[in-house]
Amino acid sequence: MAMLSHRCIHLICCFLVSLAFTGLTQQLVGQRLSLPKSEYYDGLSAYYQGNFKLAQTAFKRASSGYVTGTGQGQRLWVDAVCSYTMIGECYYQVGDLEGAMFNYRSALDVYIQNQGWLNRVTFPDSFQANESAVARAKINWGITSRQATIAKVPSMQVLFGDRNPQQAIQNGGVFRKPEHRIVNVAEIMRCTALAMTRRREIMGKLSKYAPYTRSLASTTESPVIVAHPYAIAWTQLLHGIALASSENFSKAESLLQSAAQAKGGYDHTLTPLALFELANLQFQQSNYAVASKLYLETTFSAAIFAQWDILSTAIERGFQSDRLTGNKGEYLPLSAMLQGDLYRNLPDTAKCNLLLLGAEAKIELSLANEAMGFLNKAKRFIDREMSGSQLAARYFFILAQANALTADVGSSMTSAKTAMGIYSSSSRRLFQIAKTVQMDGNGLITQRTAGELYAELLNEPSNADWIRSPLEALTFLLSPIQNARNRWFQITMSRKEYEKSIEIADNIRRFQFYNTMALGGRLLALRWMLEAPQSMISPAALEQRKIFHLAYPGYAEISAQASEIEKRLGQIEGLPDLGTDEAKAQASLINRLTQLSMAQEVMILNAAYKRNAAPMSFPPRLNFGELQKRLRDKQAAWIFFASGKQVYSFFLTKDSYKLEKIIPLVGIQRYLPTILKKMGNVGVRNAPITQKVLEENGWKSAATELMDLIQPKGVNWSDYDELVIVPDGPLWYLPFEVLQVGEETKDFLCKQLAIRYAPTVSTIVPDGRVVRPINRTLVVAGRLTRNQDRDFGEAEIAKLQEVKPDAVILNRRIPFDSASFSTQIDSLLIWDEIESAEKIRGFDWSPLQVDKEKPRSNISAWMQLPFNGPERYIIPGFHTVAGSGRLRGDGSEMFLTVCGMMASGARTVLISRWAVGGKNDYNLTRNFVAEVDNESAAAAWQRARELTMLDEINPDLEPRVRSLAGGVPLKTDHPFFWAGYMLIDTGAQPVKDVEPPK
Repeated sequence: MAMLSHRCIHLICCFLVSLAFTGLTQQLVGQRLSLPKSEYYDGLSAYYQGNFKLAQTAFKRASSGYVTGTGQGQRLWVDAVCSYTMIGECYYQVGDLEGAMFNYRSALDVYIQNQGWLNRVTFPDSFQANESAVARAKINWGITSRQATIAKVPSMQVLFGDRNPQQAIQNGGVFRKPEHRIVNVAEIMRCTALAMTRRREIMGKLSKYAPYTRSLASTTESPVIVAHPYAIAWTQLLHGIALASSENFSKAESLLQSAAQAKGGYDHTLTPLALFELANLQFQQSNYAVASKLYLETTFSAAIFAQWDILSTAIERGFQSDRLTGNKGEYLPLSAMLQGDLYRNLPDTAKCNLLLLGAEAKIELSLANEAMGFLNKAKRFIDREMSGSQLAARYFFILAQANALTADVGSSMTSAKTAMGIYSSSSRRLFQIAKTVQMDGNGLITQRTAGELYAELLNEPSNADWIRSPLEALTFLLSPIQNARNRWFQITMSRKEYEKSIEIADNIRRFQFYNTMALGGRLLALRWMLEAPQSMISPAALEQRKIFHLAYPGYAEISAQASEIEKRLGQIEGLPDLGTDEAKAQASLINRLTQLSMAQEVMILNAAYKRNAAPMSFPPRLNFGELQKRLRDKQAAWIFFASGKQVYSFFLTKDSYKLEKIIPLVGIQRYLPTILKKMGNVGVRNAPITQKVLEENGWKSAATELMDLIQPKGVNWSDYDELVIVPDGPLWYLPFEVLQVGEETKDFLCKQLAIRYAPTVSTIVPDGRVVRPINRTLVVAGRLTRNQDRDFGEAEIAKLQEVKPDAVILNRRIPFDSASFSTQIDSLLIWDEIESAEKIRGFDWSPLQVDKEKPRSNISAWMQLPFNGPERYIIPGFHTVAGSGRLRGDGSEMFLTVCGMMASGARTVLISRWAVGGKNDYNLTRNFVAEVDNESAAAAWQRARELTMLDEINPDLEPRVRSLAGGVPLKTDHPFFWAGYMLIDTGAQPVKDVEPPK
């Protein structure tokens, strides 16, 4: 009976198999829905119209797809690839790259699970040419150089179920009735290829190292049994993309070229993607001229096959490639496309993209009105359905360009901020950085590979980056991404690559500076490129200066006018009395200089948003080997870098360098507040210091213990005559001068050698400027304390004029902005308290004080044009949190303040961490002014300090000292009076009687 039953089943199964290949089965096919489901095509329509939410809903309804049975149960069939890919596209368009990658991966997983499915496809016996395809595409923007016949690619029948029922039963499975369905095979393959292409684009260089990339390469390498030209071309395309993801470019290119046409010279549904990936390969390898031609060919093919996303992306990439070849003129394919018949019939997303490109092209030609016309048309699409998308980010960014072109600076900055806010989630670079951190943390890549990736992703944007996408580059500059940078540093430390570690630490400092500035330091980079002396910038920057002048011919003329006015101002001595003809002439010239500078600033802002390269010259990028060569024989650098809960200490000389110590941050936090408080810094900024504090020297033991904690091993301080310290974190508040050294008798470190500081390692050595005499000294004559007697201040000024007879005294308001006047100051001595300085983040305080809170009065404005403010600042009235004795800050207010002054031309900055505000401050700074023109700043400061340490304390002239009792006079050798100062200096040696550079 069992044998009979088995035989009956076998006969029934064979009968069903025969039915599968008869006309009866053909009738059943017509009654079934084709694959993908109709909901998928509803989503496709909504997607092309830019309604990504509606499209995503439709794609999700279709994502259940067709569920097929297997010997191991049930699984989604490959039609689900289409839905998952297009859901990924919806996420991609709105900037959710994580969501996009998840769905692309889901699509590719489904494809892998169904590998071999093409062997069940009934391919057409012959090719059918689509005679009307080219005419219907209405191509008016160029002529193809390819020889091809356009194929009609039909939907095809695919066999489902078991071909051999007996085998299925013998294998212990359930027999599945064979049947045919109509399937859009080409669409499934297109979406598979698109998912792979997008994944490669988003992952960038990381794709090479991802295990999933190797899996894709292995899967797509499997040959199809059905050797039909379509199947061969399509699988070659997938394998080519997989190899491109692995950076096997030569083999990938060969496969993609074969995939672009089926045997016999037929272009097919996947030809646009094959051409697009060929262009991407050339673009990735910087072959921009070849890439530009291939992107153009892609647009022809995409128009013929109505693949509008590929069409608009290819024209955009072609535009980028054209710019990277150096072309600054009109991009003719775009202009023609916008005027052609095809444009009017495009869906909204493609139309919007072309309008935005058209607007950018008009802006490049300085045609603001025409650009706004395109933007207004694009805005209708953005407002209706695409707000929050990548297209919206581009719209606001190009609007910022248009506003800058019409000198509407406020609106321009607002639009740019909106654009970057939207785009930050769409940034492929930021995504790749996050993924590198993730892969590094999970051990998916080696430390060496992670270090290489960080080096590529975390450095400043290259010239090509600016030309490819200014929006991407600016978004990166304004993103802190501190964790990734710290991890990069940790990797080089663990590999004992200390030279690299020091360079990376300096790179991190540079970006800490850039992150606080408008447009992330981009404007500063352009100013330095255009206006800094040639000796201060690289040959690459000089080359970009020439390119800029060709693109902006009016800039050089304005710059020349500004230079002429500066020369005329230089002939007016000091600050003439108000009301005189000379004073009126000076004000008129400065106001004209301001107008010219503002015109230059508008042009720079305009250029900042565009595809213009501009190397970031300040702070200089560190070349460790070059820096070490430039150190003097008896010079040492002590470099600190705070990362996490540790502070790394490096000791560098001309002949050696080494990691000295890894110092627990908690140790510094334990001793430093004690040093500051025991010196007399308690409570509030102007708290009085008692006689007991001055007599006890309670700070010494903490200073000794802190030195024991951080002291470089085996260093004999008498071997050196100068020490340059690069502080970081709370060490900005530490007066290194008071650290105790010596075997038996402890004494100040500053008595062993001259000490100066530098904000970055790259600023330890002098820049390339010609050293010239300091001929124009301006003294801001205010009050170092609120209750300072006017007669006392005047007496101190009189003493200064004995030392510096040509010093100009500023004690009144000025009828012009100080930013323009700053170019007429060589040395600025600010004898005025900088109130609330400890609450100011670096750039918001006003050096001249008499115009504070007015436009163009603060350091932020002094960093603007005209270029080159004072070379020397002396600021005894500055405050930081060190004055309270508490470590509530991270040193950033000092770091940013100093960098801001140096970015506007300063070489030397003497600035107080806490202000004493008495006679000793006047003596210290006056002595420094007297010495610094004759010797290095470090030696001058050492000499000035030694001279004042001999003075007796006069409590009547020291507002923070209470009356002293007892017969033994106290001297100002107590560090409360002098250790608050930091001398920041590049180490340039003074030279007299040198003509200033023209």
